[in-house]
Amino acid sequence: EAWDAAIAVGERMASTDDGNVLANMEALEEATVMLSAHERGAAAMHIWDLVGPNSKLQPAAGARYAHLLLWRSAELEKALKILEPLAKGSKNDALLRTYAHALVLNQRVDEGKKILNGLPDQAPPDKQAAISGALARTIEYYIKEGDWETGEDSWDTWQSKFPSDFLGGYSVLLKTRLMELKKAPEAAARVAEAFALAMPRSSYSPQLLDRASKLLAKSNAAKSRQLHDLLKQKYPEDPLSQDVPEK
Repeated sequence: EAWDAAIAVGERMASTDDGNVLANMEALEEATVMLSAHERGAAAMHIWDLVGPNSKLQPAAGARYAHLLLWRSAELEKALKILEPLAKGSKNDALLRTYAHALVLNQRVDEGKKILNGLPDQAPPDKQAAISGALARTIEYYIKEGDWETGEDSWDTWQSKFPSDFLGGYSVLLKTRLMELKKAPEAAARVAEAFALAMPRSSYSPQLLDRASKLLAKSNAAKSRQLHDLLKQKYPEDPLSQDVPEK
């Protein structure tokens, strides 16, 4: 737990091309998890920011950094900017899936939908609902247990098996709850709001707006009220729109 030394080594590995590429990527991945788990997420993000565009760690490092920007700090525009050149002509399903998520959250819904609907499901159609539901319940269990790391692994498995499920909204709702467990409530609120605006017909969009409003109640009361007003405007018949935002 010599965090300062670990951060310094990570910065050196990210900013140079010394050593084995695979070993360096594995070390940076592990360091990211450990630093984030010990309230040093900002330092972990900075490490990935040091990887240059021509580094041997690319494109894997760019994809990983963009994933963190989406699901840890909710810097949605920056994530999309990094992913755009990496995804062009790529046949990597994981990269394309993250790119599609970024497109949807940046309100470029049609482009994101096209990619997600074009990625293959990893189960027969008649079994998809059962497997998808089981994966969702598994994530719910890890959220209840406070185990966001295993929950995020399960979330990634779900999205890899059924890419288009992202568009339904429930996986996003669970993802924001995992972000809350990582003590990133503001980022979770930004993701929730972005998806609700992008996919207003999702049955989970009212819940996402409501959750975003409540997550910001203490840190940004004005934004919290704005989101609650938006919920009432867009979904006046929803029971959640009748609630008074938390103070």
